[in-house]
Amino acid sequence: MNIAISFDICRISFYNDLPAPPHYLEGKSMLNAFTDQSPRPPQETGWDENLSFNYREVDALWLARWTAESGWEPGQLYEHQGARIALSPGANVFHYGQAVFEGLKARRTQEGKIVLF
Repeated sequence: MNIAISFDICRISFYNDLPAPPHYLEGKSMLNAFTDQSPRPPQETGWDENLSFNYREVDALWLARWTAESGWEPGQLYEHQGARIALSPGANVFHYGQAVFEGLKARRTQEGKIVLF
């Protein structure tokens, strides 16, 4: 399982000490590890004015790999230039009705009525 979490940070110096990108990122020209030579300058987070619950696309991804055998491997911050995540057309995220149905429960009340929730 590959996990990608996007957040609004440009560069942190200790990421330079992490190992080379894992094998599943080799040859991916749209993902590059942040380094001191990254073209984008560091940005302050702006805790008061920039944070919100709205979607905001950023050009950075935190990538880490998890396996049942070894758990989480060290992650790294990557910049991307238009990288996309491939999802199967059958992914549950596209089928809200299925997700709602799978979470639907039925119970009988003390009065004998069946209620759904």
